[in-house]
Amino acid sequence: MERLARVIKELLECPPNTDWVEFAAGPVEPDELGAQISALSNAAALWGRENAYMVWGMDPITREFVGTEACRRAERASLEKELRGRMMPEMELYFYRVWIEGKRIVVLAIPAADQEPSAYDGKAYVQVNGERRDMDASPELKSRLMDTLVSGIPSMGDWKSYSQRLALWKMRLRLAEKGIELDKEMVKRGLKFQEECSFFQKEDGQGQS
Repeated sequence: MERLARVIKELLECPPNTDWVEFAAGPVEPDELGAQISALSNAAALWGRENAYMVWGMDPITREFVGTEACRRAERASLEKELRGRMMPEMELYFYRVWIEGKRIVVLAIPAADQEPSAYDGKAYVQVNGERRDMDASPELKSRLMDTLVSGIPSMGDWKSYSQRLALWKMRLRLAEKGIELDKEMVKRGLKFQEECSFFQKEDGQGQS
């Protein structure tokens, strides 16, 4: 329960539209849940997370505890039976129930994709900017995910650069949907400038106590 309390505290502090978190509302439909599990699992892999999470009973805007009647024991058993064999590769799903401020909260822990994208009924999805997307409709994102699954998450030394590139890619995707094309060379120059600034900050900081 101590670990669950830490997870909930972290979720409370997550920025809006965090790709590996979904604040859900009941009732729960198996097909909708299966597709969302795929999307969150793949997003967790992209962001180097061990797990993604779905949460029932928390307001997605205010993050207040509002409680839920979703995912009662019988419903959870039915969902697990329905999803078993339709999630590929097979994964263990863990539902946790906790009472906070007198409100019933349910947390579903979803393992990050490993070695291959997580798919539901043969279709892989990914969560981007708070929206679920068909992986096949985003070739660039699919390639990025496959590179991550094959090569692994960058080391801590390279993580800042990796996360900056992923955030910039998301921004470019969001602008493209609005008909605004971001110049790739400008993005490259911006990334190079950020990396140089980061290097000089490290150099300036050496020897300081």
